[in-house]
This record gives sequence, structure tokens and C-alpha cells, in this order.
Amino acid sequence: MTSVNLTRIPNRLASIATCKKCNLPKHGRKGSQVTIFPSRKNAAAIFCESRLEAAFCLELERDLNVLKYVAHPFTMHFTGGRYRYTPDFLVQLTDGEQKLVEVKNDDSYQDKVITGRITRYIDWLAEQGCTLEYLPAAKFYGKVRTPNLNRLYHNAYSSHGDAGTSIRNLLTKCAPNRRTISFLIDNGYAPADISHGLFYRTIRCDIFKPLRLTSFVWS
Repeated sequence: MTSVNLTRIPNRLASIATCKKCNLPKHGRKGSQVTIFPSRKNAAAIFCESRLEAAFCLELERDLNVLKYVAHPFTMHFTGGRYRYTPDFLVQLTDGEQKLVEVKNDDSYQDKVITGRITRYIDWLAEQGCTLEYLPAAKFYGKVRTPNLNRLYHNAYSSHGDAGTSIRNLLTKCAPNRRTISFLIDNGYAPADISHGLFYRTIRCDIFKPLRLTSFVWS
């Protein structure tokens, strides 16, 4: 099993920072709560400091360019002792590259002090050949979309996606190729396999509307 190399970025940053192990969060930040996310890509539990981080895990699981990822991989202690920073995620991409990701709720993202500090880290890391991506919740979180993805992800957990091609072929034969979720169940497909297809986009649906048995899906 491929694991995430936790030394590559710290080695690149050696001239400006010392990276030390980050302790797993025991409680969330003010207004947040620790959430344990069951990651399929990592075959492990991911400890998130907030539900927003857990929501972003859904995006990482769904992104075909992401191989694996780690939450709170290390804490950077910048030279001079003035600044200390722990990124939310270290992401291992399928092309071999790595990037760090910081996610913030929209209020924090609009806070000039917070965003100014993160922007400073982005610039410092870029000078050492490292990428820090800074994302507001608005970029990935939706009041309907995210609960839909969460439901699909957990419903699909027992599925390996083997029925995906068969479901696509069935929908392709239909004219038009839009049928309800209940239609697929009536044709013998397990809810877990349908959820797998929708989460990983083997088949499609309108993820921005509440999902029901009467919701339409297509190939």
C-alpha cells in the first residue's frame, strides 16, 4: 500500500522552518468539533478538527487526482520563532506531486488578519518549491450538496463499484437515458452500488437537490 511521504515537504523547507509531529486533535476550535472521517483511500480514520475539514475529506475521496492524504501532517516552526503553522492537509497526487491545503469557513477567509497570515505562508512555501492551497468553504461546501455527498459516501462504503459499468450500460439503453434511483433498484442494483456510482461519478445526478428514490440519474 502506498503511503504519503511526510519528509519531502519538510526537507524542502529546511532552510526556513523546522517541521515537527502534530498531535492528533482532542477537541475542535471554538465553534467546531472533532470529527473522525473513515477514509477509503487511506484505509484509516482521519481525525478532523471540524466538520468543515471532514466535508473537505469528501472532496479528496472523490477527486481522481488524489492518491492519499493526511490531516495535520506536521507543524512548521519558522526560523526566528515568530510563527508556527499547521496545515489542514497534506495531499499526495497521482502524478507524484504533493501539496498542502488549508480550508477556512467563509468568515475566517474574509478576515484580513487570518488571510494575510496564510498568504504570507503561501509565499514563503512557494519560494521553497512547495504549494499551499487556501480554500474558503464556499469553494466546496454546499448546504444540500455536501450532505448528499456524505450520505452517498457512507452508503457506498461496502461497495467496490463493480456494478458501475452495468448501471451505465442500462441507462445508456434507455431513451432518454434518465431514470430514477428506484428504477435502478427495481432492476436489481443494490443501493450501495448505486451510491458508489453517484459518488464517484460513474453515473450522474443533480447533486445540488435533495436525493430521493424519485431523483433522476443518467449516464
